[in-house]
Amino acid sequence: MAFSIMGILTIMEFLVYRNTRMKYEYEVDKDFTSKIRLNIDITVAMKCQYVGADVLDLAETMVTSAQGLVYEPVIFELSPQQRLWQRMLQQIQGRLQEEHSLQDLLFKSAMRTSVMSLPPREDSPTEPPNACRIHGHLEINKVAGNFHITVELFLTQGGTHTWQL
Repeated sequence: MAFSIMGILTIMEFLVYRNTRMKYEYEVDKDFTSKIRLNIDITVAMKCQYVGADVLDLAETMVTSAQGLVYEPVIFELSPQQRLWQRMLQQIQGRLQEEHSLQDLLFKSAMRTSVMSLPPREDSPTEPPNACRIHGHLEINKVAGNFHITVELFLTQGGTHTWQL
């Protein structure tokens, strides 16, 4: 009886497999004027007063950080709890390297729910902040470009950065 049921289920699964069709549809984005929202959350091991960030695209349009990025002074070293969380996440990612479909399922859902974000620092540090967390968003054009994190202030001339000291 059990073998009969397993045989029927196997045949039904095979029929579903044969009748499944994938249909891909692509469409060219014709709206040149709209913007894309670029979310950023980076910690740089340098004090905020010395750090600048911008986006320079192929249309030579420069988007500066004043339009949506926040520079927050932080301590670069992780607290013991944050280090433990980081090691645990690295172990999970290492084990999931072999199982790509499971990895995609877990991490795509985790990205939607912000489960992967670093826990807040629980200890009160005695040292002053020695790093800069740059976070927020930029509205950028739909063309190729580069995101730059620079030292000091700069001027843009002809698609390149020129240092202003």
